[in-house]
Amino acid sequence: ILEEVASCRDPLAQAYLMDCIIQVFPDEFHLETLEVFLGVCPKLREKVNVRTIVTNMMERLLNYYGDEKLVNDEEDTNDVKRMMAMHSFDMFEECVQRYYEARGLNIPPKDVIRLQGCL
Repeated sequence: ILEEVASCRDPLAQAYLMDCIIQVFPDEFHLETLEVFLGVCPKLREKVNVRTIVTNMMERLLNYYGDEKLVNDEEDTNDVKRMMAMHSFDMFEECVQRYYEARGLNIPPKDVIRLQGCL
């Protein structure tokens, strides 16, 4: 699905489809595929607001990790979920860095600050 989104030529459709993916798939799926999902962000069209996509995914995972049942999850004996939470920030930060590399000087300074601010 993400390959199709990246190859789409319509920025509005790309933004809409990325938002649909965030909303439709379960949290556990996002944890397992976060790196792949974030890898598509630098490939999106210039008019796509990547900051909104990154922020929405971060909020989705924040809500997931904010669940008290998850904190006291007896099934997570190897602390896999906790490790994923710690590693997810690195993945978001790497996504932003790749976005900067892909866009170069085409990013307005205010967008650079806003994107960094969402981290």
